[in-house]
Amino acid sequence: MKRLQQISTISLKQWIASVVIFKVLMFVYFAFQYYYYWESERIVNGIAIETGDTFGYYRPATDLANGLKYENLCRMPGVVPLYTPVAALVGEQNAKVWMVFCQLILSIISIFILAQWAQDIFKGKFIFELILILYTLSSFTSVFDHLMMADSLSISFFIFFLYFLNKGIGLEKWKFFLFAGAFLAWSVFLRQIMLVVYPIAGLLMLHHFKAELKKMLLFGGLIVAPLVIAIGLWSQHTLGVSGRRIFLAIPVEECYSTYTKEYQAAAGLLIDMGYGEPFWTEGSLPQWFFRSDSTAKIPQIPNRHFDDLFSKKDLIELRNEYRAFARLSSKQRSEAGDHLRNEIEKTRTEYKHNHKLDYYVLNKLRHARIFLMPLKLENIPGPSFQDMSMFQKSVKLFYLLFFSIIAPLGLLVLTYLLFKLTWSQRIWIMFPLSIFITLTFVLGFVEQRYFAPIYPFCIVGLSVVVSNLLKRTEVSR
Repeated sequence: MKRLQQISTISLKQWIASVVIFKVLMFVYFAFQYYYYWESERIVNGIAIETGDTFGYYRPATDLANGLKYENLCRMPGVVPLYTPVAALVGEQNAKVWMVFCQLILSIISIFILAQWAQDIFKGKFIFELILILYTLSSFTSVFDHLMMADSLSISFFIFFLYFLNKGIGLEKWKFFLFAGAFLAWSVFLRQIMLVVYPIAGLLMLHHFKAELKKMLLFGGLIVAPLVIAIGLWSQHTLGVSGRRIFLAIPVEECYSTYTKEYQAAAGLLIDMGYGEPFWTEGSLPQWFFRSDSTAKIPQIPNRHFDDLFSKKDLIELRNEYRAFARLSSKQRSEAGDHLRNEIEKTRTEYKHNHKLDYYVLNKLRHARIFLMPLKLENIPGPSFQDMSMFQKSVKLFYLLFFSIIAPLGLLVLTYLLFKLTWSQRIWIMFPLSIFITLTFVLGFVEQRYFAPIYPFCIVGLSVVVSNLLKRTEVSR
């Protein structure tokens, strides 16, 4: 408590009051927007917002609360510890409202935890205050507090992991490493992409304890142990449910009829071409390929994607062949599916070979642009823009501008800081960057909400740079 007060020019109580008041006001505003403009049957008790993914997370957790087995192996049980005991006591609907308030409270705590972590790591003037202001103002992550999904919790737990990991390194106390490992494992059980930060944690352990092998193994083991234990229990459960050991989740084609192996192959081709946005993105190439009217014209895309072996006409014919396959009965699909997948994979191989600059550079940069400079924020609730009041339009445009400044500049700053800071600070920056690189340059998964765990650290990067500029200004006076 005293430490935080010393960092800030305003007392901790004033900061807490200011952050809580603004977050609650933002929460209430978006709650009303959801209430009036969301589908009413998907709003639980007027406040908990269900989405298309809610069923996968909460239906099996509700079954568990009702004394049944957790049988849905498409989603890992990350919401169970917070949700299931409460659902068993007060019922499904009240428990979902409880989860929304849990997400909001943890989100508020994570603001202070992030600010303190950044202050401890980068030690600049006003870093703490800048992060509190910018992260509190941000709607991009706050909107997830309303939703019955995994995003809000995974963001908070990732921040908690970094905070306790830093505490553990500084104080060399085993309990902090265990807390860090528990929150990281919990994050994995909410969003599997968080697995990619484990090697960065190993690198950090190696850097700090390279001269003390015993400590490095002990503390590193404490970080990994919660995940190993949790996955061990989970895989044992999946063995009893399905007769096979599943360490994360079953393949997506076994979960949803849409995501067949043929769909994944075709989506992979579009990702290779730099079009990794989800198929419901209006006007996108994936929407045209998978979901548009059969007579719809192909969107305008650069001619650089095509050559003598793979023309625009070939892509149209491939789309038509996929559409014909999708209309077949399940009995008819086996042989046709093998042929279609082979054709798509052959096209992918030829594309990668003949379009190296596109595949390795330009298409990856397009994915980065989709993440960092979207034409709209998909998660701001409300009516269509033309039907908004002036106030609603002001809020929408403010947050689009806010995100459009924070995200690209913040990521550029984080990349720049990799070459300017100490080795320890560089490794800390690699935690969020590893997620960004994996999503953007490896997987090509650029659905806007996937950027949420990275976004807070864009704010950290900007705060560090502004702090350094303020320090230079003071020195030059």
